[in-house]
Order: sequence, then C-alpha cells, then structure tokens
Amino acid sequence: MQNDLSKPACALIIFLLFVVVLGVIACQPGNQVLNESEISSTPVLTSNISVATAPPTRVTNPDCDPSNTPNTDEPVKIAYIKGGNIWVWDETTQESLPLTDTGDVLAFKRSPDQQLIAYERGYYFDHDLWVMDADGHNAHLLVSSEELMSLQKEPAHEFIVLGQWEWQPEEHMVAYAPQGLLRSSSEFKRVLYEELYLIKTETGERFPAISIPNRSGDFQFSPDGSQIAAVTDFGISLFNSNGENFRSFEMEHDPWYVGMGDISPRIYWSQDSTSLRTIFSTEDSVISGGDTVLTIWEVPADDFTDDPIPRIATNGFFANAQLSPNLKYLVVQAHHSIEGDKIALRIFNIENGEMIYSNSDYEIISFDGWHPDSVHFNYYIFERDSTDPVNFIADLCAGSARRFAPTADLLLSWVNYDQYLYYSRLVYLEGDPPNLYRELWLGMLGGKDQLVEPEESDLNSPIRW
Repeated sequence: MQNDLSKPACALIIFLLFVVVLGVIACQPGNQVLNESEISSTPVLTSNISVATAPPTRVTNPDCDPSNTPNTDEPVKIAYIKGGNIWVWDETTQESLPLTDTGDVLAFKRSPDQQLIAYERGYYFDHDLWVMDADGHNAHLLVSSEELMSLQKEPAHEFIVLGQWEWQPEEHMVAYAPQGLLRSSSEFKRVLYEELYLIKTETGERFPAISIPNRSGDFQFSPDGSQIAAVTDFGISLFNSNGENFRSFEMEHDPWYVGMGDISPRIYWSQDSTSLRTIFSTEDSVISGGDTVLTIWEVPADDFTDDPIPRIATNGFFANAQLSPNLKYLVVQAHHSIEGDKIALRIFNIENGEMIYSNSDYEIISFDGWHPDSVHFNYYIFERDSTDPVNFIADLCAGSARRFAPTADLLLSWVNYDQYLYYSRLVYLEGDPPNLYRELWLGMLGGKDQLVEPEESDLNSPIRW
C-alpha cells in the first residue's frame, strides 16, 4: 500500500520539477519578454529538418505600411526556356505552350508594354538578336552575328557577341553593348566595347553609336527611358538616350569591396528618374584589419557633376551589398573577426544610417533578393554537413523569417507580391545514360505551391509573362 501511495507523490514531484525547469528556461537571455525594438522570432519551419542557428533580430522598426501591398488575385502566366525554345505556362489552364520551335534560344526579354519579345539565338559564340510579337508571330532578325563581327577592333577578337542588351522603357527600341572575346591560352577573355547601339525593333532603323569612354560595367535606362547611366573605370557616366548631354560622376573606387565578385558598382535609379544612387568604396577607405567604409551616394541626374550626397558610411568587410527597390534600405553580408567564422546579414536604413535588422549566427548565409515591397526579402543558409541550401523569406516589419519549400534549390524571382518562382533541387535519375533534372515551381506566401514544369534538365530564364 505504501508503494501505491508513493507513485502519485513521485508523479507530483516530477511535475513540479518540470514546471520549475520551464520557469528557469523562460528567464534565460533571449527568451525574456522584449520591448518593441528587440523582438526576435525563430524561423517557422515547414518540415522537421532542424536548423542550427539563432533567430533573426529586428533591431529597430522600419517604416512599414501593409496597406501599400496591391491585390494579386489574378492568375499568372510564366515564361521560360526549355529545350532551346520559349514556353509559356498558364496558371488557369495548368498547361504550357511553346512560342518558338528553333531549339536555339539563349535568352529573352519582353518589352515594357508587353507587346513584343526580343530574344537571343545561336550556338557557341555565333549569336543573333531576334524580335517577335508576344504571341510568337511575326518573328524577324534584328541583329545578325555577321553585323556583330563587322564591329571588329584591334587587336582582332575571335568572336563578338551581343553582351548586355535591354529594352528602352516607353519605346519599341533595343540597346546593346557588344563584347569582344579574345582567346587567352585555353580560355576567352571578355573585352567590353565602349559603344552602345540602339535599334528600332519595328523598322530596324539604326542610330549612331554612343561612345562611353572607359566603360567597365553595365548600363541602365532611367525608368522613363530618357537617360542612360553606365559604369566606367572612374565612376558613372550619364547621357540622354539619344547620346546628347554627356556628363560623368568620377570617383576612384575599389570594386572588390562593392560585393561578392562584382566588377563594378550597381546603379539604382529613383522611380521618378530625377536621381540615382550607387554604392562605392573609395581607395582610401580601407582601414585597420582589412575593413572598409562602404558609402552610398545619391547623385541628382540634372546636375550630375556637382558633389554627390553621401547617404551612409559604415565599417566592416562587406559583400553582396544591395539597395531595396524603394532605395530606403541597404543589405550587406558582413564578416567580422570578432565573430570568428560567422557571417552577419545586416540591413540599414540609409536615411539615418541606423541598423534595422541583423542575423549573425551562420557560418554560411547569403542574401538572395528583395521582394518588390522592400519589406520582405529572401536568403539561404547551409546546415552543418549539408550541401543543400535552406531557404527563408524574412519580414522586416515582423522581424521574423520562415522557411519555404523544403525541396527548393534557390528562389528565382517574385512574380507578384505573394507568388514566387523557384527551382527544385537537382534530382539524379539512374539510367543509361544517367540524368539530372530539376522542376520549376510557383510558390505562394501562405498558400499551395504549383508545379510549372516537371523533370527537365535545361530549364532557364523563367519570368512572369
């Protein structure tokens, strides 16, 4: 009888000890009740895979206005390259149809008014630029490989390719900046040409080449299409889209510190086309310990040669520095010796230099893109002893992050405010010969993912149609 009575007593003691342990845990640092500026949130996992990491932290509250999020209930269409052709998948019918049948499409871009498609065709380094209607009709050659080779310079390049090409906003016009390929040992060295060429897609009319001295990086149209900014060896050159009113903002910079293998600074236009922002690290900005001072400059487009407005300068060894779409926030990957081998993902408000987000307990973490609302963003980590990325979508306003699509390789792009495209991880298929394939998926925040294209090894360039 005594043994029977001791069982409830022992159970009561164990229960009380359990309550005490919970109380102790709740009082540990990181689990206490925090004020609004210190809220932390652990990523919400959609599978039982554990993530060895500390939670992201909202350091301070950014300017959040959920009412600005547009309604995205309309069905979407997704275009992508498969088997060297452009295909379009319709969310309503759940079917895909080809727009081309040549089997040699390398890249494509839709015109800003959605009426035309420019696309690059070719094999090896023999490329042409074509254009067609959005429904796949009226395809015609715009720039031939023979025309590209006629732009030959000294020393002679073995090949000349299109390089960067873009639609001009508000016009049915394409601009391209060719590249020469010079054989060096067993490899090809790319040489950026200093000329920019513009062509009317409907008539084929060519305009005189625009010379960009010392061009060393990409060019970018202003949102209204009236101006072009281009990266040079000494800074940024700006000119009207007809080549007039050429001016330069020159500043020595060390491109190594701009970010993650970039060869040049990025250009960010304001939506009203009145100014642009860029990220520089000047040659005298290297400080003790290999750290740098990263500075964002805002340059008025109408008075380009005047002193620019420095917006933020912050210390640290930075990589993958990017501005948000609304140009308010700067995200960087920082590596500090005081954190050992850990990498910190940090976001700053560039108007006042205040850090508003920090996530610093990862050995490998990489920023993977901003959401169009400038509040959400995606990043990925690698778990210990794993070669597969773990993907998260974070929320600046909530200070939280949640995992998406456990089988995803990388998020590709946002198609609207709550849907995104991603590839599945590569899957190995045994056979003779064996094959690798990946699937294209359309994901939704808080909704069900949809398979767009299954079991293909050569999917490429998916975008919203």
